[in-house]
Amino acid sequence: MIDVLRLREWCDRLCRLAATDVARVVAALDLTDAADTAPALEAAGPAPQETTELAPPTGATRCIVGTSGGRFRYLSLTFATPTIRRHTLEDAMGPGVLLRRTRPTRTHQVAYRTVIPDAPFSCDLLARFDRPPTDDALVTGVTLRRDRGVARQPG
Repeated sequence: MIDVLRLREWCDRLCRLAATDVARVVAALDLTDAADTAPALEAAGPAPQETTELAPPTGATRCIVGTSGGRFRYLSLTFATPTIRRHTLEDAMGPGVLLRRTRPTRTHQVAYRTVIPDAPFSCDLLARFDRPPTDDALVTGVTLRRDRGVARQPG
């Protein structure tokens, strides 16, 4: 089952893990069902940008891994039955930033950033909502997106 503690843990792992190859990242996230299909990503070789659907973990109906140049970029999950409310996510991740919708048909999104000083990466968790994300709104899916790390400020 995917809960806020697991999402928080995955964000922290994505920040600290120096590896960029998909199989190692998927294994580090304990996505055991998906780990069996991850080598197919590696065998395909480095493509400019690619998305591949993996076996979803328990609690999800869809699991997509995005790569760029053969390196892990993001993990996107669609929940089978939404159980995480926005206020619970805010308690675990800190205050989020409501993102502007690009089209009326697009889902509502709230972004949460995880930064660990001197870690090789940072991680953005993008939570998706079917309706405007009030405190009680249910998260229908998430994307965990990796970006460059943030160096510790001197002083």
